[in-house]
Amino acid sequence: MIDATDTPVNRRSTAERRRKLKAAVKGKLAKIAKLVSRNTPIILVKKNVFEAFAGPLCRARYNVIHKSFLPFPSHGHQRRFIDACRKCLSKHQPVH
Repeated sequence: MIDATDTPVNRRSTAERRRKLKAAVKGKLAKIAKLVSRNTPIILVKKNVFEAFAGPLCRARYNVIHKSFLPFPSHGHQRRFIDACRKCLSKHQPVH
């Protein structure tokens, strides 16, 4: 698990969060390249993270294993997060 940005964006405006996430993509893709292979299953958590990273990761041929965002598991979204993770992982069967 890695954070989308190196600095917290929680208390920033929506536009500022979007800008910070977009600015972080190139550096995070370089970090991801050092950590995993392109066939490693990747799950993106939170709508704005999915919006910023799904396209660039897919274009770089990484294995994002879902087509829409997964909710962040807080503020009552724990069940939705768990269900969405289970669904993603059940569809992804590792090759042995």
